[in-house]
Amino acid sequence: MDNTHVFEIGVFKKILGWVVFLGSAALLVTMIRMVIANYEIQTTADLWSGLVIAILLLSLMFAGLGLQRMQWSIGDESIVCRRLLKDRIFPVSAVAGFERVMFSNPIIHLAFMDLYDAEFKLVIRLPVRFKDWDRAEECLARRFRSIINDGSLALPKRRFADAADGIRPSAID
Repeated sequence: MDNTHVFEIGVFKKILGWVVFLGSAALLVTMIRMVIANYEIQTTADLWSGLVIAILLLSLMFAGLGLQRMQWSIGDESIVCRRLLKDRIFPVSAVAGFERVMFSNPIIHLAFMDLYDAEFKLVIRLPVRFKDWDRAEECLARRFRSIINDGSLALPKRRFADAADGIRPSAID
């Protein structure tokens, strides 16, 4: 029996990826056209700075495309994180606990599940859509212990949750 659960990024992040890709491509084409049109008056420093900017724009294009394939799945024996060029596979036995993490500002809210080993070292940060938040937590809670951060982002004091904390092992009963 295959108990694989697949989690993808949301539509907003995919649109953001296309905006980053297309915007960077447009800036790169514009910069190349301007360098070619004004090549006679360009100094060596201008050409080198143009090369550095081109590398930056190409890396942004690569990152924008990378968002399109980003997904992760958890099965009985492994966690597979799919990226643009290479999939990362982690054995379930290497993970001891998970923590819910949310970064928010007035415009964008991002949700993640952080997976830690037994020594509270971050194994991987997995993106989660808000509509999959409870399902991802339930899926991870069946396999791993929940982690509580009693500190802050700067000085974390992580510990495993226990029954005395009053935390349910699953968000969905």
